[in-house]
Amino acid sequence: MFSHWILRLAIWFAGTLLGVSIGIFLLAQNADTAGHAVLITTAAVSHIVLAAGVISHVQKRWMLVTGLTAGLAVAAFLLALPSLHGNEMGLGLGILFFFSALRLLVIILAFLQTPQLMLPAVLLVWTWDDAILATIAVQHAMPAVATILIGAYASVMAFWAGLWLIRMLLAGSWPIFAIARKLIDEAIRMKISLIFIVLLLLMIPVMAIFGETRLQYQLQTFLSWSFTVASLLLGLMTIFLSCATICTEIDQHQIYLTLTKPIPRSHYLFGKWLGIGLLNLLLLSVACVAIYTFARLIQFTGTPRDSADRTAVTWQLLTARQSVQPTPDSNLFNAMLKARVEEWEKAPSENKDGKAKGSLTAKNFEKIQKTILTKWHTLSGTGPHAFHFHGLASARQQASAARGKREQRQHRRLEHHATVAASPEESAHFRELADAYDAAIRQRAQSIQLRDLAQSLQGTDRSTRLAEARKIHSESFEQLMRIRSEAAKQLDELLVPGAREVIQLRFKPRASGDARNERVAVEIRVNGFLFPQGERSVHTLADNNFHVLSLPTEQAVDSQGKMMLELANRSVSAEPGPDGQPQLVALSMVPGEGLEVLFTAGTFESNVIRCLVMIWTQLCFLSMLGLMAGTFLGFPVACVMCLLVFSAATVGAFLDESLRYYVSIPKASVTFSEQAHSVWNAFVGFLGDGKIWEAVKILVGLVGKGFVAIIPSFHEYNPVPLVTDGRLITMNKVGAAALWVGGVATGCCALAATLIFKFRELARVMV
Repeated sequence: MFSHWILRLAIWFAGTLLGVSIGIFLLAQNADTAGHAVLITTAAVSHIVLAAGVISHVQKRWMLVTGLTAGLAVAAFLLALPSLHGNEMGLGLGILFFFSALRLLVIILAFLQTPQLMLPAVLLVWTWDDAILATIAVQHAMPAVATILIGAYASVMAFWAGLWLIRMLLAGSWPIFAIARKLIDEAIRMKISLIFIVLLLLMIPVMAIFGETRLQYQLQTFLSWSFTVASLLLGLMTIFLSCATICTEIDQHQIYLTLTKPIPRSHYLFGKWLGIGLLNLLLLSVACVAIYTFARLIQFTGTPRDSADRTAVTWQLLTARQSVQPTPDSNLFNAMLKARVEEWEKAPSENKDGKAKGSLTAKNFEKIQKTILTKWHTLSGTGPHAFHFHGLASARQQASAARGKREQRQHRRLEHHATVAASPEESAHFRELADAYDAAIRQRAQSIQLRDLAQSLQGTDRSTRLAEARKIHSESFEQLMRIRSEAAKQLDELLVPGAREVIQLRFKPRASGDARNERVAVEIRVNGFLFPQGERSVHTLADNNFHVLSLPTEQAVDSQGKMMLELANRSVSAEPGPDGQPQLVALSMVPGEGLEVLFTAGTFESNVIRCLVMIWTQLCFLSMLGLMAGTFLGFPVACVMCLLVFSAATVGAFLDESLRYYVSIPKASVTFSEQAHSVWNAFVGFLGDGKIWEAVKILVGLVGKGFVAIIPSFHEYNPVPLVTDGRLITMNKVGAAALWVGGVATGCCALAATLIFKFRELARVMV
């Protein structure tokens, strides 16, 4: 009997698809009237056949559903046709979309009690509606609407396929699998969970159509908002679902049917957690695939503002870069630190806490270190200031490999053109270019070797080797530029270095005063070479803005993985000096973020996968937190508690900083006992002086800091800013999130939930 229904359904679907295809073909041939007539006829016949099948099954409920959906379809076409023929495409598509949503709502409500049949029914109706809407949108040059429709449909199809796969994985007879399978069916049936699922599957395609002035900013905005919205919606859905699944079963006494079987309560909780985790993994995977697909679609179909915009998308955004910070000379830094500490200890004045400056605390020592580091990042004079970067050996190795492969392809292409040339003169020309190219490559390799050798020398020998390396490099550079200009048409894309052949110098100079025309001037040298070679030696840049310069890795990094960057300040103040002459304005860069070197260390795809793992780890913690709250609280209170923890975990760093400014808890020492003694003395002192509010603030600060300390910090393990800035999400960060959020925090919640639920009395025996 079931196979007969499958056969009838397949015949019905094939006939409907054939009619839709004919109608779309006619619309593509600009036969609008015939196309719309075929589509309307197909819709009517399809619904009549479906209604006949339902009538033969003799169920009035399904007859009502079929008639209602058919009536909505006819009403949609009748109301939308005048707008479509009158070139009011927005109104026409809006009417069709509104009635399509009503039809889907009717189907969802009809199958709410049978979730295993809901998705097939929804997809059957949506396939029809989505095909018509997308065809009309493409035909009338509305790609954004077509993108939303096709993207949403593909997401729902992927979600349906994933649900089928999860049910197959949970098809075993183990009680935990049965509980997890039941929870997934319950989640699809619950209205609140269904709302979050629909919002997640629809909002990502919608966010992909919003544009910016630059392609880079459009992609950054899309990645940031899509990942943030996905994690937020899934977090809220997880909280409501995990709290409701236990609270509802307890309130409605459904849990008695489960726990009367020989199932330990810990297995019951684990089955619930497994079901929520698999559902979150499926939804998050669908969302990440959709985000990645739309990001690539925007990259290839978007219009970059200029070549720099196109390069920024490839080299700075859709990649995974690792950052290296400059390290000061240890001897110089320690000498400056020692001198500043001695100056502090000799000062007779007192600080704001009433303590002599001679009693140097750990907090004051940290301030001194930051002050010296800030001074080291400041360009106050006109002389060059050297910054040393270490740990770039892997960047140089991968750059050498990538450059070697690209140049081999260039050489082979020149030889190929020499072989297939139309005339002997052209063949000889390309042969000469290939030989000259090979010689120039060897020359450049020789200059790199000389420069690496010079780095290990001192004094005159070093200067001599560097001068020789510069000369050979200049000759090879000019030769390569000549060859590439003459064979630019043949070499084409091979002229552009890849992302792994360059490193990016990212810095943000900020003038200490008013710079002339709000511009700063900096001379840049890399390992003794002016950058860029053969062009201006002084860069004029916007003040207090981030700037990114791409440097050839093999020229910027020596054989030991080090790079010496020399910055010379040439910025002039807007106000002349006392003698009327231009005066220099100092430049500073914020330590840790104002000056860094970035190089490609992974792929965008691997970054998205790591982002998925970290967000899923947070969702696993929230699901166990919700289950724990549901074991001893009612549904509203459990939701409030979980939302409070979720909010605190998301903005934990902000709360910690706010508490630090709200109340100053003394830190006499780094040891816990002395710190506790110091806090107690401060509290008693405030009470003795009658400063009741200050004492209360200390209590509030302690409670707040304790609350923040026991909650895992989602902000610390937030991967979204790294993905949207093209930064590498390291495996150490993923491992730390898995350990502390997925292991320790989730494990503590699981232990508490098991103990509470084990000793909770769910029902009393009445005698």
